[in-house]
Amino acid sequence: EYPTATLLHVGQIPLFSWWFFMLIIMSVYTANLTAFMTLSNLGVQIDDVQNLLGQTRYEWGVIGNRNPETLLLTNKNKVYSQIAQKGVALESLEEALERLRNGSFVFIDEG
Repeated sequence: EYPTATLLHVGQIPLFSWWFFMLIIMSVYTANLTAFMTLSNLGVQIDDVQNLLGQTRYEWGVIGNRNPETLLLTNKNKVYSQIAQKGVALESLEEALERLRNGSFVFIDEG
């Protein structure tokens, strides 16, 4: 005959392991769900130039009389020339950085 205390401890180890594993799984699921719900509501998704033209939340601009403005205006694709024409004409890099700090602005420049 086996002592009942030994059988009780042998059965508790797998049981506690299972509950610990399930606790970890539920924590990971909750964290991922929270991250997904938070990141999906962050704002307008701008993936390309067409999306930039089609939205009203952000202004955009290039510094006048510099290479990026010239490239946009002379591009064969009319979408790029619209970006330069409809965007804000900036006078200097300082003005562009100030608008960026204030938010809701896309600055187009050389990389």
